Amino acid sequence: MKRIYRTVSALLTAALLMTMLLTGCGETSSSSIKGDAENYVKAVLDLMCTGTYDHSVTFGDVASGREQESRDEMIAGIVSSIAKDNDLNEEQRARLEDCLTRAFSACRYTIKDVRESEDGGCDVTVSIEPLKVFEGISDALNSKVGELTGDGEAMIAMSPEEQTAALAEVLLSQLDQNLENPQYGPAEEVIVHYGLLQGSEDRYGIDENAGKTLGEKLFSSEGL
Repeated sequence: MKRIYRTVSALLTAALLMTMLLTGCGETSSSSIKGDAENYVKAVLDLMCTGTYDHSVTFGDVASGREQESRDEMIAGIVSSIAKDNDLNEEQRARLEDCLTRAFSACRYTIKDVRESEDGGCDVTVSIEPLKVFEGISDALNSKVGELTGDGEAMIAMSPEEQTAALAEVLLSQLDQNLENPQYGPAEEVIVHYGLLQGSEDRYGIDENAGKTLGEKLFSSEGL
């Protein structure tokens, strides 16, 4: 049964992984470095969360016209890994993918400020309202575990796969309920640096650590 808790942890890190896949690859076309920085950071978040953006930035590893497909493929890859680790069936896998897609789409963020820095780049302040996608999940899972362990005969009669399936159903149902009426934590400000990429003479972006910082804030851990 412990594997289902790893699923919750994997969902929490999914935002981090998605953001990291899109950092450090942009070419911009604004007439000012501040405009470039704002466009780039917003494009990274838009592309990750919605699969679309205004094309003010060109991503070197995302083909034009395949933005939505690329984002969906990234989500599918995360779901595939989680499903394999937890022996989820096809129906559960599809529901998890739907929940994760909806969770990213529900994320809230705003570019609040852009300031030029001494190295010729910019510090970009992003305000993020963490999505409470995990609200009530820990309590729901603990309640189900208590229910299963309290009924000794029923517990003995269930295979490990059936036990996992029962907990997966609780997890997916709670995720779905939370996403029907999304709730958010207080806005948090994150500052990421946009500048010339290491080893490049003309390509600008944000580094892996900046992507990690953004990704960690999208989902609140409240409820775990």
